[in-house]
Amino acid sequence: VGIDVTLIEMMPHVLPPLDAEMAHEIHMAMVTKGVNVMCDTRVKSIVKDVNGNNRATGVEVGNDGHVIPCDVVVV
Repeated sequence: VGIDVTLIEMMPHVLPPLDAEMAHEIHMAMVTKGVNVMCDTRVKSIVKDVNGNNRATGVEVGNDGHVIPCDVVVV
């Protein structure tokens, strides 16, 4: 029950201002709660609905054209 959540972070770890050890604890807590965490990953673009609706349908990451489907994007 609920929604699938993916956190995309371009830095090596979540919450870059924190030291790596503390960030790792937070990363693991998010994973335990079911969040898919992708570090060292850059968002290339937000994919819009092909029917002209002004809504996101995916997030393109990396340079290989991989698109993560979505209903909502929070920046």
